[in-house]
Amino acid sequence: MVKVQIHPSCPKCDKLLEELYKASIEYGFEVLPEVVDTTFETFYTKDSASKIYDEEWIQKHGSKSQKKLYEKAKPIFDMVGATTVTPVIEVTWNYGLADRSIVIKGFSKDLSDKGIKNIVRAIIALLRVERAVSSRVGLRK
Repeated sequence: MVKVQIHPSCPKCDKLLEELYKASIEYGFEVLPEVVDTTFETFYTKDSASKIYDEEWIQKHGSKSQKKLYEKAKPIFDMVGATTVTPVIEVTWNYGLADRSIVIKGFSKDLSDKGIKNIVRAIIALLRVERAVSSRVGLRK
């Protein structure tokens, strides 16, 4: 199984998914796209009484000083949020008695055709290993 974590506005994700779908039809593996939220969360609610200080809350309910401080810090929050990497590929296969998985992330800026072909080749190689391990002959084939 190949799980691909994507962001809706990521052109690399679309290109990668297209190639993975083609390979999945030809070689018989499952591709599961998963849309992820790449925003940077600087807050959380630990209980019902906790305050949530996100941009929407501050603009609606915040004091003048909170709004001013948020505006100063906003570029940092945006920068950290923009560093989230997509696509992320998680390949899972069965190796005898247990499942194994690898995670691939950190693609080049343009995600070249060669890079995509290498990813597809790696998935096919893992698929062959899985099939060999599950057959009676094993890896000797």
